[in-house]
Amino acid sequence: MTFEQLEYFIAVVEQDTLFDAAESLHISQSALSKQIIKLEKELGIQLLDRSRRSASLTEAGTLFYQEALDLYQRYHQTLSKMHSYQDDLHRELHIGTLPILTQYHLTSRFKRFTEQHPDIHIEIDEVEEKDLLNGLEQDKYDLIIAREHMIHPGGSEGFSGSGKFSDSGRVQKYKTYLLAEDELVAVLPTNHPLACQPLLTEHTKTSNLAPADGLSPSDNFAPSGIPLKALTNERFILMNRYTSIYQLCMEEFKKAGIPASSVSRTARVESIISAVAIGEGISLLAKSNFDVFHHENVVAIPLNPPVQLPVILVRKKRKGLDPSMKEFLQFFVE
Repeated sequence: MTFEQLEYFIAVVEQDTLFDAAESLHISQSALSKQIIKLEKELGIQLLDRSRRSASLTEAGTLFYQEALDLYQRYHQTLSKMHSYQDDLHRELHIGTLPILTQYHLTSRFKRFTEQHPDIHIEIDEVEEKDLLNGLEQDKYDLIIAREHMIHPGGSEGFSGSGKFSDSGRVQKYKTYLLAEDELVAVLPTNHPLACQPLLTEHTKTSNLAPADGLSPSDNFAPSGIPLKALTNERFILMNRYTSIYQLCMEEFKKAGIPASSVSRTARVESIISAVAIGEGISLLAKSNFDVFHHENVVAIPLNPPVQLPVILVRKKRKGLDPSMKEFLQFFVE
């Protein structure tokens, strides 16, 4: 039994299918199946029940999965401890992030961390969501900064531990840490019947799309929320379909009985705000966007009940915490 086989078995449990597991490991499905069968032969037990269309864990497989996780984590912890002897003076962290550092005031926090820990070199990649999880999965990144809905779509509970595979297994796979709170807001043109107050104060009405200057959150938003159902007959312009915010909006639409055909098109945040301003439609965006961009013809109103949009740090559970990562998490989270 090798650590590579343990990694393969864990991937099979945590991914939806053998095909998905093989994709995440960058090997063929047949090569993966052969390794799992070889592992079962060595152990003398059947780990997977293949009698159904979707493979599930046997009772022995469920126990072995927990043991495999423990062994694999201890293996990486040992490697991390040994790496600290290799280069104690220069340590690195590779962090992938959505392009949201400014709106959550994280740039200054990174600066303070590097000033306090000059021995830790941080490389930050700003990428879109479709590349972020792939980078974490392929160990390109030690940590990623993401929206919680990327990791827990639709309230997924991950692998249930009952011998069945659930939708994603992400809850079992990743450890998350809260970085910032946020929520969805309805973005309306100022002449909309539900627009309660202008988004901008008088001293900020300068250019059409400019960075905010010293505004507090109370300057930006109407005082009371509106139910999403009140927007049933509207035409929506949402963020691009590959984003977790788009997926979250579609889930909320389903709950509120809003048809998917209400989405006229998708775009980036700046384009959406400009389109709403000229009355092309309305949108749902993260409240924090209005700490960065404003438009004098747009108002943002909270939803009632609110739709939370937390920002989190994410790491692989089975990858050990090295000293650099511990210091980073202590600074940002604890």
